[in-house]
Amino acid sequence: MKDDLYDVINGKEQFRKKFCLECGEPLVLNCPNCNHKFLLGINFENNHFFKVLNSFWDPTPSLLDILIPNSQETLKIYKNLANTLTSDYFRLNRKEFLSKMPEIKEKLENVKKILEKFQPFLKTQDLDKNYKRVNKEILSILNDITNILNDIEEGKGNDIPFWINEKREKKLLKQVPFLDFYNIMENFIDLIKQIRENEIKLEQESLKPGFNKIEKYVKQDPEFYRAICPVCNTTIYHITHQVYIQNKIDNKLKFIEEIFKVNEEEAENSDTRTIRFDVNVNIEKSIKFSFHGQLILLLHENTPYKIGRDLLRDIDYEEKASQEILFDEDDPLARVSNSQFTLTKKGNNIILEGMKYDEGRVGTFLNTLNDDIRIKDPNGIEIQPGSTIFIPLVKENNNSNQIKLILL
Repeated sequence: MKDDLYDVINGKEQFRKKFCLECGEPLVLNCPNCNHKFLLGINFENNHFFKVLNSFWDPTPSLLDILIPNSQETLKIYKNLANTLTSDYFRLNRKEFLSKMPEIKEKLENVKKILEKFQPFLKTQDLDKNYKRVNKEILSILNDITNILNDIEEGKGNDIPFWINEKREKKLLKQVPFLDFYNIMENFIDLIKQIRENEIKLEQESLKPGFNKIEKYVKQDPEFYRAICPVCNTTIYHITHQVYIQNKIDNKLKFIEEIFKVNEEEAENSDTRTIRFDVNVNIEKSIKFSFHGQLILLLHENTPYKIGRDLLRDIDYEEKASQEILFDEDDPLARVSNSQFTLTKKGNNIILEGMKYDEGRVGTFLNTLNDDIRIKDPNGIEIQPGSTIFIPLVKENNNSNQIKLILL
């Protein structure tokens, strides 16, 4: 289940340490490219590809992921100040207006510094052209501010407070030009964002054919990982029993091999067996609720595994409402026993056995709601893939309130 794969700590998914279910030893991965062996759990900890998303995938980090939001924030800070420097403000309070020139210069220089960091990404003619236009406008405004500051410095001691020359005074009374570059800069950032989006799309495309298969498995099925070999730096993908590596030449996934869960010989000789159920809970109160999840169990030879109310409540259901409904005071699973039934591995068979008959409790049914296995098969009955176990939540016949477990 999802919680077996990783924990969510402070909003970030962190992998649990990985140990073999059979022998308890740490899991070791053999790189299919260079044959180097390394610990899978430590590799997960060192490569943070997982976070809380609809899909497993995080794009490979780029400097643009930092530069884009930083440039937008720096530009916003500059704009907030520049918007206050209007012609009316200059007309009403020249001294206070001109006292802000050092600050506006500093904030515009910050914009210029972060703009320069985009130079390595100017890969198209359109982008390069926009960059040069923005830079030219910023330099022009910086030059105007510098000239105003020089006027102020030269005019110190003059009777007119914060004196500037007549030409610049007329310009400021008519129009304050500190945002002349703003729209061009915004357009430049939009073009950079588009480049980053294209990079992400290309990386996503490069993961096919595996990428399209991942999402539905990673939500509840731990049979997926992405690791990086610490020796040859090859990215290794395990997706639904198929192993891929990322080809560095064409950036495509290269199929290596298919790994099956267990073959028939291993199933017969193993002391354990992993089984999986699809679980559906149907509850009708004032409205109908349907919850869907998976139950994954490790069965040991001749050791009954109890399944009951608490375990069925704690399954990682897809629907958020499951927590509220299955744990509320009006407990819909109240009549279900905490040892409703047991599953036991006996050789290559899985035996289902109901709890001892108690007329005050709901029963357990296999494939049909007609016969309670507590009465019909008190010594247990074998189940196969596709078998459906029904647990009614009320004793009335033909009531839709029930739990359905389908063996996969």
